Amino acid sequence: MGSVVVTAQKREQSLVKVPITMDVISGEFWTYQHGEHRTDYITCFTSVVNSREAVSLPSFNIRGY
Repeated sequence: MGSVVVTAQKREQSLVKVPITMDVISGEFWTYQHGEHRTDYITCFTSVVNSREAVSLPSFNIRGY
């Protein structure tokens, strides 16, 4: 895997130098995932929680926001 450049602090920095929690998922990972719906991918992210209030009304919570 190559290096990850982050611009979270309005300047380019290496991922390891940015003082925030971040999930990084490669393009290869997405290629081999076979989710039927976008909600199937939510479990890949540690900071996102999917809490279904109804079958047709998913609710996403992002830690820190």
